[in-house]
Amino acid sequence: MLRTAQAFIDQLKEDNLKMKDSRDVENGKSVVVCGFNGKNNAVYDVFMIFDEDNVGVSLRVFRLVAVPEDRTNKIYDVVNDLNLRFRWVKFFCDHDSYVNVQEDATLSEADCGKTCVRMMMRAVAIIDAAYPDLMRAIWA
Repeated sequence: MLRTAQAFIDQLKEDNLKMKDSRDVENGKSVVVCGFNGKNNAVYDVFMIFDEDNVGVSLRVFRLVAVPEDRTNKIYDVVNDLNLRFRWVKFFCDHDSYVNVQEDATLSEADCGKTCVRMMMRAVAIIDAAYPDLMRAIWA
């Protein structure tokens, strides 16, 4: 496990936050997965992917929302609005018609555990705020 990933895991434990999984992957990176039951019935996993050089981290939420084919244009408008409204994360709709979330950051090993927890919790708060807009685009 990379030093930055281990520092994140240690900080999760200190903050009484749970993780679902952690592992090293073939490309030299480490992945830590935390599950969330957000507001408005959103259930998703946050993947923290630590770079092999211990300098960067990528936060990813895959398949946050499935988009019906007939709502694709509407979801593009909502995703664009969310990206204007929220500064830290980027929402996008992939080729398989799922809304995903991403954020990237550089790290300092001295405080990377706290930085990553703060980054993750900020993303969760943004997802909680954005989720009703995504649902309205799909169901309204």
